[in-house]
Amino acid sequence: MWEDAALAAAPCAASVRPRRNGRFSSLSGAWSGAYRYPQPLFGVREVPFNMVIVETEGAFTGDCDEPDMRPFARGGRVTSSIAGVRRGGDVSFTKQMDGSGGMRHRIFYAGRVNDALTRIEGTWTIPGAWDGTFFMERDGVGAEEAASRAAGAEE
Repeated sequence: MWEDAALAAAPCAASVRPRRNGRFSSLSGAWSGAYRYPQPLFGVREVPFNMVIVETEGAFTGDCDEPDMRPFARGGRVTSSIAGVRRGGDVSFTKQMDGSGGMRHRIFYAGRVNDALTRIEGTWTIPGAWDGTFFMERDGVGAEEAASRAAGAEE
């Protein structure tokens, strides 16, 4: 339900293409994944996240939501925006923290997407500070189809 509403509200929802032959044609859709620290931070080694992506002709934007894992955050959430590109199987994007939780830094991601455009794996870095690995998987067909339906309803 969350994915349907978020994608339908996305300004580029009309660019979402439905699956063909069991494969997606873009990264557009809802994703879930996790990034890993090279060593525990505040006792945490891996942080889960949710992301909604809209891709148009290889360029994409989106929003990310994750738990604030710092001990004093008391269950708070941290949000950010992303902007990136996909060239074939290569994916790179920048995640800009929006100030929630007092964080405003940028994180750079680079990885590879599988042929079906359903899983991305790679590395992230905060230059001069941290780096680690990440993975993300498409949440399912429903989100992309909902965005396509919403785009069709607007026409």
